[in-house]
Amino acid sequence: MTIYFDMDGVLVKYDRSAYQGQEPLFTVKGGHYFRKLEPDERAVRAFQLLSQREQPLRILSSLTNIGSIFLEQYADKKAWIAEHLPGFENEDTFIPAITNKRNIAEFMLKRKLTINDVLIDDYNPNLDEWRNNGGLAIKYLNGINSADSFSGPIIDLDMTPEQIVDMLIAINYSLK
Repeated sequence: MTIYFDMDGVLVKYDRSAYQGQEPLFTVKGGHYFRKLEPDERAVRAFQLLSQREQPLRILSSLTNIGSIFLEQYADKKAWIAEHLPGFENEDTFIPAITNKRNIAEFMLKRKLTINDVLIDDYNPNLDEWRNNGGLAIKYLNGINSADSFSGPIIDLDMTPEQIVDMLIAINYSLK
């Protein structure tokens, strides 16, 4: 089982205001928005615990399709990962998604998704796309989103990092 963690809204605290207005903060060239974001300590700790167990992990994160801003976002997200999850900022573990996460993952895997490809994300369209194409989607509740709108497994706000890991390990065993 390979677990793909989303960044914005999972590993990184999501700021809804940065995505609003005529010139959203996350698209301001030279603003280095993604480099400065606060980690979601619970998700980061769960990621670290899974890493210690030698669980195959990847970070899948969306970037804009506008070239110069794409390059800045890519560099900023790699820098954020290097600071908060050292060793995972390389091309094998940090995968930028311009189109959608499923297409990028399948390109990297050189195969279609299976139930052993797990996406942890906070955004239903990503989760639905992943699940509808053969992967296992798990919704991460971050205090902004809701459990009501998703019918699959959910990491709720009451779970500790250790409980998140226990849940993922139990899911892995159930897939065998």
